[in-house]
Amino acid sequence: MHAYPPRQGAMAAYQTARETVDAGTAIVLLYEGAIRRLYEARKAILEGKIEERYHSTMKAYAIISGLHSQIDFNNGGEIAKQLDIFYSYILQRITIMNVKEDVEICNELINILKKMLESWRSIVGQMNHSNHLEMLY
Repeated sequence: MHAYPPRQGAMAAYQTARETVDAGTAIVLLYEGAIRRLYEARKAILEGKIEERYHSTMKAYAIISGLHSQIDFNNGGEIAKQLDIFYSYILQRITIMNVKEDVEICNELINILKKMLESWRSIVGQMNHSNHLEMLY
């Protein structure tokens, strides 16, 4: 039994992460968590462990759903629209992967999220470097 329904749990995790680290680092940590859960789901699919697959998949879904819910449509412009489309697609594919127990879809999701993770790491690295330079002057 979860303390929160999956979406509320993801939002609570996002809020906690935002309170302890900067937003960019929180996003990186959440992507890492979603990817880890998808690896667990893939392993469970291959081993025929239905309950483990379900729980890992739902945790990945909750993380992505939490990220999706935090998009700032008022200030995000075109990037917000693109992230909305991206997260909607990922959530749809996670659902299909879960229903079909499809390892290939799981691999697709892992690869897509890894690419986004690297992009976010790059952005966070640039932000940290920029902030460090600002402190020097």
